[in-house]
Amino acid sequence: MAYDVRGHGASDKPAAFSMADHVADLLGLCRALGLTRPALVGFSMGSYITLRTAELHPHAFGRIVLIVHGTADKVVDLSYARRAAEVHGSRATGSTTLVELDGAGHGFSRRHDREALGAFAARS
Repeated sequence: MAYDVRGHGASDKPAAFSMADHVADLLGLCRALGLTRPALVGFSMGSYITLRTAELHPHAFGRIVLIVHGTADKVVDLSYARRAAEVHGSRATGSTTLVELDGAGHGFSRRHDREALGAFAARS
């Protein structure tokens, strides 16, 4: 399932909103759908929302996957992803794995991105 975050896609465009609003929206959606510790995948801005939500509510999700990008789809500084792995692994039960996935970026609908994500899912 995917949803449009506040201010993006087909969602309302309020004059102002914050990361706290995004976190509250995500938690509210999970509650409304009756989801208990779902796996959460954050892409682009969603990766920041996912990380912040996991920081504040470390036991809310069974797994988190962050797909981050840099300018023009270049690899970002991995400190962001390492921080996510540390936060989720140290505050929640279970294991944490950091994987660099070549080929996934803002051109998410491109065939090679789908293939790369499919290969990743198959080995997880």
